[in-house]
Amino acid sequence: MDLTGVPREEIDDMIEAAQRELALRQTVDAYREQLAQFQANYRDAIGLVELPEYTTWEKPEYALDAYALGDVVTHSGGFYRSLMPCNLLDPKEAGWRQVNKNGSPRGWVEPVREHDAYRKGEIVVYGGKTYECVGSCVMAPPHPDSEFWKIVDMSDE
Repeated sequence: MDLTGVPREEIDDMIEAAQRELALRQTVDAYREQLAQFQANYRDAIGLVELPEYTTWEKPEYALDAYALGDVVTHSGGFYRSLMPCNLLDPKEAGWRQVNKNGSPRGWVEPVREHDAYRKGEIVVYGGKTYECVGSCVMAPPHPDSEFWKIVDMSDE
């Protein structure tokens, strides 16, 4: 980003806005991790260590009985992985990422909300190429020149 012609006051404003946004994202990430740990502790306490993979999705009644971050369920003929702890949402709406049962990457799908954004390490297919997300909360589609995505070679896997 070339800021050569930008007045110092504008740069100061951009820095302040970026610091606020970074602090907000760090807070959200910290609470997300705490919530996931709290739910894991609850599951341990009631004897439900891990949900069996490919369980048929059913609407949870309570947040603590909801699906955990990473749980995989079947719904409407597809497989979905929960993107957040205490997930009460319908997999066809938001809060879930459709996955292939064999683990191969799926096509990029535009996130509905921020909790659907792509996270670092997720792999997608877009425009005939395979990309890995290198950002932390990415809503934009993959592109070879993007700072949030890198092209990966899946031929060895």
